[in-house]
Amino acid sequence: MAIWYKYERDYSDKTLIKVAGELEETVENTKEILLGGLLNENRVDLYRQYTDDDGEECTEEAHSDGTSDTYTLFMKNELYTRLWEAYEKLEYTERKMLSQRLGFCFECHSLFYMDHNDLDEYGEPKKKSIKKMMYTDIATDHEYSSANTAHNKCEKALEKLRKAIKDLI
Repeated sequence: MAIWYKYERDYSDKTLIKVAGELEETVENTKEILLGGLLNENRVDLYRQYTDDDGEECTEEAHSDGTSDTYTLFMKNELYTRLWEAYEKLEYTERKMLSQRLGFCFECHSLFYMDHNDLDEYGEPKKKSIKKMMYTDIATDHEYSSANTAHNKCEKALEKLRKAIKDLI
């Protein structure tokens, strides 16, 4: 960026060739470098500091938190509600296979489990993610003849879920 500033931030082809020569890069790479530098310069601080009426230094968030947007929260809640309702309407084996394939708990729908055999430095059990199973393992678990059968069952179950939430999306 300092080399580009030396040429008064001119973006003409002639200047880019000079900058590329000084950087010992191609013109295309130089354009990418300059773009990265410009994007880096245009960043905005998430917090701003100011002095209040009492003379105390204060820090506040400069950007509003969009997570409290009621429409977005309502739609996410509606989507999740319909999704889990549709999931509960699936056959037992379809639910079991989907939970194994997608890596969540069949009973509580959690993505994690607490491993009491592996403790952290404070003696607390570590939180670990539930591993996704391969179709061959699912087929073996459900006594199917091939992984293709497990794959087809999972795809049919996913299609049922898609149909259930189709009108909402």
